[in-house]
Amino acid sequence: VVVAGIEIDKLSFYTTVSATCVMLIALVIQLSRSRRRWKRIALQTQTAGPSRPLRTVTPRSTVVILASSAVFLYAITFNLGQAFERSSRTINGGTGEEKIIYACFTLLAVLALTFGLQLQYPRDTSTHRDNIDEVPNQRNEPLSVTKLDVVVVGVGPRSAGYFHLMQFLDMHNVTVTAVVEPYLLGTSNNPPPSFVDLVSMLLSMDIQCCRSIQQLEQFKAPTLCLIAAKTRDNPKHFQEAILKGASSIYLESPGAQSVEQLSHMKQMAEARGVQVFIGYQRLCCRYVQKAISLSRSIRKSHIFFCHNQPNQSIHLPSVVDRNPEGLLHTTALQELAIVVKLLDIRADSIKTFKVNSNRLFSEKETFQINDGGEIISDYTRVAFKLSTENGRSVSILVDRCGGLVSFSVVKSPMGQEIQRFHSRDEVATLEDELKFESDMIDKQFVIERDELFE
Repeated sequence: VVVAGIEIDKLSFYTTVSATCVMLIALVIQLSRSRRRWKRIALQTQTAGPSRPLRTVTPRSTVVILASSAVFLYAITFNLGQAFERSSRTINGGTGEEKIIYACFTLLAVLALTFGLQLQYPRDTSTHRDNIDEVPNQRNEPLSVTKLDVVVVGVGPRSAGYFHLMQFLDMHNVTVTAVVEPYLLGTSNNPPPSFVDLVSMLLSMDIQCCRSIQQLEQFKAPTLCLIAAKTRDNPKHFQEAILKGASSIYLESPGAQSVEQLSHMKQMAEARGVQVFIGYQRLCCRYVQKAISLSRSIRKSHIFFCHNQPNQSIHLPSVVDRNPEGLLHTTALQELAIVVKLLDIRADSIKTFKVNSNRLFSEKETFQINDGGEIISDYTRVAFKLSTENGRSVSILVDRCGGLVSFSVVKSPMGQEIQRFHSRDEVATLEDELKFESDMIDKQFVIERDELFE
């Protein structure tokens, strides 16, 4: 083959042409992704800094399309070249059937690739859970809508609301219509630069940013309000969301400061027919479900849950400031939800309750926050054991500085360890992801992202 006066081997020419076509297809696939995802990645790049790597995952279906395209286009290019060569020798007397056949194949290939590019790739979470028949499904049925509007309340730096916002922006069947930040868009006079960049990105995506739900228009389409603001403010945001016409509400645990407030919020939602969910993501953890399943097969077995967080001791004042409700109400509450929902233990069935007072397991400290103005006392770690009238016993250890991985242990009635289940097996990968600090995403959310996505 002669191109621009240069003679090229036919095989090399066909390979070059097909490879170029595949690269063009890959470029089209990347550019066809939602602008929200690209803007989110751009924001993360600005937040992380130029030297901070981003972890990206290519959808499996995209890889399959590109691989299939490479093989198919190579075959088409090679055969087209042979067809053109034969037809050029018989152009005066030939029928040109080869050109018609290969042109049809080319048209079919283009149509197939166009259809493939239009496909949406929902995140596959089926590989993240095991088939455990013994553990009942505790999740409510999903909303029967193909498209859902979402309003996120509370998206400050290192908050659960910010992490959920990033998840929503990646979902093809979700439209984030508004973001409400009561503090940084309200009373704060000096929001951090990373939050300013976030607001700028959201506004460029036609997402309304305001300080109160009352500033939003009445919801017309099915709308989920995710409330992840300060716990003391949740009842107010909850009421405002219902009055605006929210069809469902997701509350970050504990949801409110008292049982009385939660009961009132429940009555309000039932009167308006609003679905309400509270985020106890530990109920979806594989290591928890495996431990529960094994313990049910062993009579009077003991379960030990260890809930670790990767905080450093020097950062505990800011951690306590973000969670003023305390370690028991924000972190240990996840394991207590497991005790209630999966083990069916109630307060009236508890026979004994004992706190491990050894400082290695339970320690309480006093912290000065808000530049030394306010003093808060809270546990840095706590461990306790409860047993029921029917012989079941459970131990829980929660440690703010315990490390990356949480685990559960099933023990025999004699106290011998039977099996241990860890929350994450890819510890090396996890450490690499958490190597660089971020002023927007808390490390704990990165560790528990699969459970939070559930």
